[in-house]
Formats: sequence, structure tokens, C-alpha cells
Amino acid sequence: MSLTKENIEFIDTYLINTDIQFVDVRMEMVDHIATAVENDMQENNRSFYDTFKYYMVLHKKQLEKDYDRLRKDLQTKSFGILGRKMATYPFVVLFITLWTMLFFLESGFQC
Repeated sequence: MSLTKENIEFIDTYLINTDIQFVDVRMEMVDHIATAVENDMQENNRSFYDTFKYYMVLHKKQLEKDYDRLRKDLQTKSFGILGRKMATYPFVVLFITLWTMLFFLESGFQC
């Protein structure tokens, strides 16, 4: 018994509604949940909805903890990449130039 496209979309929508927004993390979670639900459906001969509900009762808190950890890791990595991109010579020159222009424009408009 394999999951249908609607079942996969149901899992994805459920995760979106529980505020799991990072797409790459959510797709990993959908895959993990779908595999576990599919295996349980085959072993216990239950419907998708009953199996999914049972799985989420047992694992929802752990999934939320995992998501929070992964979200923080991704944010840290993203800010690190952004910081390295901003620390380049052209960016620093552009930043200083713009701030200098802003300073002179502001001081020219003061009464």
C-alpha cells in the first residue's frame, strides 16, 4: 500500500499549518513521516488518516523539537554565508561610499 499524491499533500499541508515554514526542512519531514506512515499502514492494515493521526500523537513534540533545531542551524549557516559575502572588498567600499553620500546629503539639508 503506497501513499497517494493527496496523502503527501495532506502531510505537507499539516506541517505548514503547524508553522513549519522552511521548505527544505519540511520536505525532509514529509519524506520521513510518509515513510513511517506507509510502513505502519502496511504492518497494521489501517487507513492513512488513522495511521497519520496515531503517528502524530506519538511523534509531534519530537518533530517540533527537531524542526526548531534544524531551523536554528539553517539560520546560523545563512547568516554566516551572508556575513562572508558582505565582508568582500567591493561591498565594504560600496557601503562606505553610500554612508558618506548619505551623511553629506543629510548635512546639506539641515537649517
